[in-house]
Amino acid sequence: MPDENLLKSIKDGLAQGRSEDIIRSSLLSGGWAQKDIDDAFGTFRTEQTIPASVSSPSVSSITTALPEVGVGVNTQKGMRIWQKVILWVLGVIVALGVVGGIVWAMCGKTISSMIVIQYLVHDNGVLLNITPTPRVLAPITPAASTTFSDLGLTLSVPWEGVSSTKKGGAVAVTVSFTSGKQFTIMKASEPTSSDAVELYKILHVSTGYEFEEAVFNATPNQVSITTPGNKAMLTTLLLTMKSVILVPAPGLFYNFNTGVIKGFQHGDSLPGKFVFVEIYDQVGNKFNLITNATQGEIDYILASVRPQSPVAVGSQNQ
Repeated sequence: MPDENLLKSIKDGLAQGRSEDIIRSSLLSGGWAQKDIDDAFGTFRTEQTIPASVSSPSVSSITTALPEVGVGVNTQKGMRIWQKVILWVLGVIVALGVVGGIVWAMCGKTISSMIVIQYLVHDNGVLLNITPTPRVLAPITPAASTTFSDLGLTLSVPWEGVSSTKKGGAVAVTVSFTSGKQFTIMKASEPTSSDAVELYKILHVSTGYEFEEAVFNATPNQVSITTPGNKAMLTTLLLTMKSVILVPAPGLFYNFNTGVIKGFQHGDSLPGKFVFVEIYDQVGNKFNLITNATQGEIDYILASVRPQSPVAVGSQNQ
């Protein structure tokens, strides 16, 4: 006959909703022999007519009957949930890193260019959005004029009465008139450094005029997130140079082409103000004209420009 205490433990355990497996484990842990436990369960089944196998109770019944076991189950489930959360977060971070790397590889140059352009716009926004306005020359018809040949070109001005002529070596000459009019012609040298040559290659240009035309026609809105990286960087380079070489001046910025010369005029002619004009001849030589002439007078000078002839400085009455 099994021990009464052993039978009571089995009866109490089943009454509390424990499964047979849990009761057996508990009894074995309590020092009962396996054979005694088997005999006790056999006797109990005979007396109570219970099934040989009892289904496992729900988790809620286990946690009610064995609080210490229930805590362990909840803790393990909580740990598994947090492990899943952590793994999910790490997966998202890795995915974002991969996507970010791909995006940077595809758009890094463009994004960098856009950042630089925003910096340039902050300092020179108005200037960088200016592009040349084509204009047709409308020269005046003066009563008299004076012709000059120097520095590799010949030109006429619609004034008489030279008051002074100042030479700046072999690269500049300034002529003043008794009327207060004045003009300065400077011959600019073509860049020959290896950096300049390489830059011309990058821009696919061969003359100073083509280079400046590319620079002056670049604007910030030519770069967006969809712009190819190399093109974005090239436009950024042009805008950087534009912020340096474009002369701030009142009025519009013009380009012109007479068939003999072409170039750019920085600003409108205003009373008492000097205008800066860049001139390129047919072989690419560059000259800078600075004068306080009116627009009609400037157009007259530009329309008269031609390659230098042996004509001496003098007056021509018309």
